[in-house]
Amino acid sequence: MDAMFTSRRPTVRFAEVAVSGRAMLVSSILSLLLFNGGCSVIIAEVGWVDPREIKEGSTRAAVQEKLGNPSRSERTREGARIDTYEYQKQPQDGHADIACDILTLGACEVLNVPMAIYMRYTAPREQVTIYFDVSDHVLWVTPPLPSPADRRTWQR
Repeated sequence: MDAMFTSRRPTVRFAEVAVSGRAMLVSSILSLLLFNGGCSVIIAEVGWVDPREIKEGSTRAAVQEKLGNPSRSERTREGARIDTYEYQKQPQDGHADIACDILTLGACEVLNVPMAIYMRYTAPREQVTIYFDVSDHVLWVTPPLPSPADRRTWQR
């Protein structure tokens, strides 16, 4: 009786269609490769902030739309404002990921997606200080510096 059960291939019945385990594996791998292409590129590229895009004369509202709320804000005696913003620095560009996707037909996404998620959560943070005039327009922007939390790792 055991010989009868071991010689028979396991099947999964879905919508009255019998599919073997091997066919399920092949179809799941194909769907992973076809429908997962480019996810790591999107994760790696979208949503990064570049404070160099903020120009003199921009409004404070436009700056906050780009960088979010300041981590620190001070008013001067004259009524001007000095805001300090923290943001994540983009660790790399995604051009290598795009090339890898094209060359491997999306197979490298299995490795690139977890790596892009890890890079997103461990990207170094930087600080930029922006000086505003009395009418809340940008006077100047300081060069980016590592945030105090990340300075310990930068000094090693």
